[in-house]
Amino acid sequence: MIYTLTITITQTGFVTLALADFKEGIMPEREVELHIPGKFKDEPFFYFVIKNYDVMPFILEASFSTEMGWAIVRFEGENDELDRLFSFLEEKGVKIDYSIKE
Repeated sequence: MIYTLTITITQTGFVTLALADFKEGIMPEREVELHIPGKFKDEPFFYFVIKNYDVMPFILEASFSTEMGWAIVRFEGENDELDRLFSFLEEKGVKIDYSIKE
């Protein structure tokens, strides 16, 4: 199988890597704002996402406190896997704003 690797370097030196199947082109992506309940404050939230779903989260902006947190995240992955992830998060009480990027 052949893959393409996309490397992005911002002006501040932040580097992101994206791996996609060459035959299917760039992976679908969705940029959303997550409103994360405080009950997740001691949980490895994004580690769980990476380990249990075939997606790549890119945290673009975030703020967390003991009461709650929010994050603007671009997720890359197949549409079925993104739908499965978002359904799970909503079931756990995470509010998702899909209107960030159309």
